[in-house]
Amino acid sequence: MTWDLVDAKVDLYGSLSFVPDIDYWLDPNNTYRVVFVQSQASWFVVTGSDFEIDAHNLGGIQGNGQPWWEYFSSHTKADGDGRPISLTVYRAERGVVRNFAIQAQPFWCNCVAESRDIVYDGMRCNASNTNPSFAGKNIVPNTDGINTYRSDNVSLLHWDVTCGDDCLAIKGVYFKSWDGSINGVPPTGGGGGTGQVRNVVARNINLVGVNLPIHLYQTNGGHSLDLKSTLSFGGLRFENWTGTALANKRERFIFVAVVTANEVRLATVVDIECAVDCNDVEFFSFEIKPPAGQAPRYICQNVTQLVFDMPCNATGLA
Repeated sequence: MTWDLVDAKVDLYGSLSFVPDIDYWLDPNNTYRVVFVQSQASWFVVTGSDFEIDAHNLGGIQGNGQPWWEYFSSHTKADGDGRPISLTVYRAERGVVRNFAIQAQPFWCNCVAESRDIVYDGMRCNASNTNPSFAGKNIVPNTDGINTYRSDNVSLLHWDVTCGDDCLAIKGVYFKSWDGSINGVPPTGGGGGTGQVRNVVARNINLVGVNLPIHLYQTNGGHSLDLKSTLSFGGLRFENWTGTALANKRERFIFVAVVTANEVRLATVVDIECAVDCNDVEFFSFEIKPPAGQAPRYICQNVTQLVFDMPCNATGLA
């Protein structure tokens, strides 16, 4: 379903119900795809300009996600397999979505793609398992609150997200590439290709409580015996970054002396892991802090011509 809204105001007082016909949606011929990153399917798409959708805290979308979550507890999930995004704002300008609720999203709750000047003021996404058979398990993967893609000036105000994955994923803040071996086919698989990423600047970023604030890795979808990636990164600038990082559970190190043991909890602030040389990487006014009482970790593997006032090496350990 698509709403093409121009100079429009929509008042929504009821819920649009998404019928969980899983076999139907997993047939690519029945899907509608406008989010080309990972070739995701969409259910309800809003496009246009100068519009407002107000659900008055009474309306929204009923995603009926429980059958989907239970189905994929015993079936293989894959990007682009047809699980639809509940609400997609696509190629829109100056749009407002207000006081909207999405219940039991089967996949991503929201996505803003190729749009600008979009305001969400009041959004509730709730992916909560109600089957006691799955108590204590995360059977609601990929139920992200919102993902953005190639969009500018997106404001998220008054959000309440219950999900089993990312609350917010800004596609393109991290860098990732396939490795040097072919595993599947694009857009959900890849590898074996080459190329260059050059002259990228990320500036004026503020983060609060984020795991891996800067992360570059080149083994997406890879296996242990795959060839190294030949895609090269260079000319990367990170300017005016502020905020805080979180400690990662896997990064806990115990140093044992003869009679004492000290545990040091680390928060990875920078994790640049290049398969081939990443040339010319610079940090300016970079003030991302770890939590109180914890040590920062800066990982730079195969990085040359590095400009950084912090020690950054292959292990991140001083």
